[in-house]
Amino acid sequence: MFYSDEGANYLVQYAKSMVDEIAKNKKIPNDFISEQYLIFAGMLAYYGFDHVQEIYDVFKKTAFVSNTGPVETCSNGAFSPAYCQTEAVPLPGNKFSIKKTIYHTHFRGENYGHFVEVLCHEINHCINSIRHPFCRRNSLPVYRNGINVSYLDSGKEEAKYLEEAINTIQTGEIMKKIMMLGDYNIKDPTVRSSIRSLANYKVGDLGLGYQTITPIVYPLYCDSEFNYLIKEERISANIRDITDNFDSRVGRDSFYELAEAVDDAWQNRNVSQAKRAYQLVRQYHR
Repeated sequence: MFYSDEGANYLVQYAKSMVDEIAKNKKIPNDFISEQYLIFAGMLAYYGFDHVQEIYDVFKKTAFVSNTGPVETCSNGAFSPAYCQTEAVPLPGNKFSIKKTIYHTHFRGENYGHFVEVLCHEINHCINSIRHPFCRRNSLPVYRNGINVSYLDSGKEEAKYLEEAINTIQTGEIMKKIMMLGDYNIKDPTVRSSIRSLANYKVGDLGLGYQTITPIVYPLYCDSEFNYLIKEERISANIRDITDNFDSRVGRDSFYELAEAVDDAWQNRNVSQAKRAYQLVRQYHR
């Protein structure tokens, strides 16, 4: 995406101009402007300009709030300083619109790189659900968050933590694109200052968080065929292509078996289900 000072500065200026253009007309909370510059640039570098509309729409439609309230607690007792609140708003004709707000709560001693990465994680979820977020399954309305599906009537969810694991690893890749900007002479003083604040931050291959399930999913994520589907079809809402690809290699309904195993491994710290998920991933590579 950028291999010179000129290319890196073009990317930064393009991203900054998009964020500033959005900010001028935004009627919802819009904190973290400096970090939005970095993340918009990193996502352009990762997804490419073919997906600039999805990226632009997310930054335009999502509220960003510096939270002073309590930190979000996950189902297994872990805490997250950043989270996305999603509200499905019913419309006439049995349709829905969606409102998303990303909150971040600063905690004492938080590393700046950690701050940027958790924000990037939440924005990346939004990127991968901006297209066709609502659909029907068995005539029931569902909301799509990447590969995660939530039934609006019952609250039942599928592939919630498989989505989290994939999103976490993918966010790490986007963060590496952001970190690469530090190799170039960035002219914009605001972006240059933010990049300097990231100078000593280390981005892991597994990303940040969900440490008990990302090692299970990582070999699958690294498969070139599966990785392409996750990168292109998840953002395009073609989830069937992803599930069919996995099932074609492992067996009928095996993708949803994997999703259930990963979800149980995270929520209930179920070791046997973690092993089952690992076995299914290995079968994909046979």
